[in-house]
Amino acid sequence: MDEHNPYYVHIRGGKPIKLWTNKLTSPHPAHVEPEALQQLENVSRLPFIFKHVAAMPDCHWGMGATIGSVIATKGAIIPAAVGVDIGCGMMAVQTTLKAKDLPYTLAGLRSDLERAIPVGGPGVTGSWSEAGRYGPPASVSNRWRTLSDRWKVIAEKYPVLEKGATVEQLGTLGTGNHFIEVCLDEDQSVWVMLHSGSRGLGGRVGKFFIDKAKGEMKKWYIHLEDTNLSYLTEGSEYFNDYVQAVDFAQEFAAENRQAMMERALGVMHKILPPFQRTKMAVNCHHNYVARENFEQDWETLASFLDLWAIVALSSVEWENRIAFSHAVMALEEECPELKPKKRSRSKTTKKQRKASNAVKTLKSSMKRRGRTSRSKK
Repeated sequence: MDEHNPYYVHIRGGKPIKLWTNKLTSPHPAHVEPEALQQLENVSRLPFIFKHVAAMPDCHWGMGATIGSVIATKGAIIPAAVGVDIGCGMMAVQTTLKAKDLPYTLAGLRSDLERAIPVGGPGVTGSWSEAGRYGPPASVSNRWRTLSDRWKVIAEKYPVLEKGATVEQLGTLGTGNHFIEVCLDEDQSVWVMLHSGSRGLGGRVGKFFIDKAKGEMKKWYIHLEDTNLSYLTEGSEYFNDYVQAVDFAQEFAAENRQAMMERALGVMHKILPPFQRTKMAVNCHHNYVARENFEQDWETLASFLDLWAIVALSSVEWENRIAFSHAVMALEEECPELKPKKRSRSKTTKKQRKASNAVKTLKSSMKRRGRTSRSKK
């Protein structure tokens, strides 16, 4: 795989597919199953796709949309592309512990973690309401109080979403591929890593609005190659309500991971030598949707490029300048306005000319050092 030059598949009647996978070794890119490619093609033909569909190295078949794909849309949203485990993601915390600080067997630590954090599901199993537990601990209840008012607004409009667990599953792991792991890095530092999402609450939100999107397609006689690609258009009855609900579910998922991490570290503090958390920590989701603004901010862009032109002229390692040159080429590809235009000077703004000049300055500085910013094979 060439991280700087993804493989493009141009689709008749659709936007290109940008694959960060190996080059063609057969009629299909290596490691991408034909079913997944067909899904990517289906998505690329939707009328509201913005620029291209992106597929990551681990992409594979999913329900409607390919798992491991990034879909930028304009004026519409596809609930099934987000899925039902809304906000599912990873959290990892590095500690000052080393491998030598761990006991010979971790069986005791595992048992203590399972007592501190409910595991399993669905429903009551794996929640704070399961047998042997006595409801959410105070730390979890306090966390829910910061969220409950927003959930009440959503549930009052759609009471069916209230039929299931909320706080009872906050700070719980779930089932499937969700996990909590105590692991080591290459320096033998001890990390705590976990993988979980929004539990039943996110599942109810996802399923409800997927059904509503399918209903919209029937209502307006819109035929799709896959009904799981049913969408909600901006300004329609359910669009804003879904955005509100999915934002909440994503925040619930992040809080869920944070609550579990605090309890996991608490267990470790009780049975392992004294330690601290370092600044190296991750808490991010991979099943999500977010609004982004792609309008050009020429003043900020020009300042950014000026800064990097100065950096390129300093004693920065060549590898870093090569990496930035690739970024400049990608920027010019996505933003053609940056490329110099022979006869359009009167039509460009001062900020646009400043940004374009910054790109030319950067390239010239690299050439003067006896190198070219465009790699050749």
